[in-house]
Amino acid sequence: MIAAARGYLIRGLRFPINSTASVCGHLHGRCTGAEFTWTELGEGLKGVLVKAPSADPSRIIVYFHGGGHWLLSTGAFREMGARLSAITKATVLLVNYTKPPKAVFPQGLNEAYTAYQWAKKQVGGPQRVAVAGDSSGGNL
Repeated sequence: MIAAARGYLIRGLRFPINSTASVCGHLHGRCTGAEFTWTELGEGLKGVLVKAPSADPSRIIVYFHGGGHWLLSTGAFREMGARLSAITKATVLLVNYTKPPKAVFPQGLNEAYTAYQWAKKQVGGPQRVAVAGDSSGGNL
């Protein structure tokens, strides 16, 4: 009962922040000219492929967003992903990893590994894959 209440509290606190950040990320991301494609990375794990007009699809940066492992989403990082794709001329994969209360350690690490494995398969090996993240995403 207490765990369920805690889960609802976390979702309630997270909702207005995530909504506002996602709207901003979507709007500003559209202004970059990049393509955004949702893709299935593994069982229950999705991500957004971000490809700037000049990006090489045979190079992928797997990016884990920050937010304290409980806040924000890939939507909030679309503009940043588009800019990263344009600057590096690589496709960026924004991983939509599971957050608490649904995720329990080591689920985040397992999802990070799944996303990396997916990226390696897409480009034919690890030499064309980079991994990056900020804050808690950098921890993954």
